[in-house]
Amino acid sequence: MVGRIVASASRQGPESPRSPFERLTDRQTEVLELIGQGKSRRKIARHLRVSPKTVAVHETNVRERLGLTTVRELVRYAASWLEGH
Repeated sequence: MVGRIVASASRQGPESPRSPFERLTDRQTEVLELIGQGKSRRKIARHLRVSPKTVAVHETNVRERLGLTTVRELVRYAASWLEGH
């Protein structure tokens, strides 16, 4: 048990991201930007050349990493982030 905790702490190290946003992958950031632009899941999928289901998975992962619970929260966050970006 202690070994797992120590191993986990050492993996996180001092260079680990401080904010949840910094933990997003490039693709997740791209999806977040497109959501902020008001694009639908289908349009995002076409733009990225992936299926709408793949976009939905990215949305879910972004919500989890940012601590958001609903798609509505994600859309608001994305729009706000895009304005400040």
